Amino acid sequence: MIRTTLAVSNISDYSPEFIKDNVESHSPEVMAKRAEESHFYVVTDGKKVIGCGGITGYWGSTTESYLVSVFVLPEYQRKGIGRRIIETLESDEYLPALGELRWAPL
Repeated sequence: MIRTTLAVSNISDYSPEFIKDNVESHSPEVMAKRAEESHFYVVTDGKKVIGCGGITGYWGSTTESYLVSVFVLPEYQRKGIGRRIIETLESDEYLPALGELRWAPL
């Protein structure tokens, strides 16, 4: 899902090399580790994963947090799913516990 979203939705904004590096940095192994270290949400349509996003401490901070790996499959974009993921992350218990929210680029 993440690979598809990066390759389709981000190709006009980033170089092929940047997309390739990001696909590699979002491997299943990396994402499993990220999910262990954050509150991570997955959106499904039946059994198909169509979106995801997480919130975690900012570089180990106990007072700042940031959103990570927010993706929605291209064919499900512009249907409010991304907005719902962001709203869920913003209301997650991690945010008030950490305080300030920081946005991290891709």
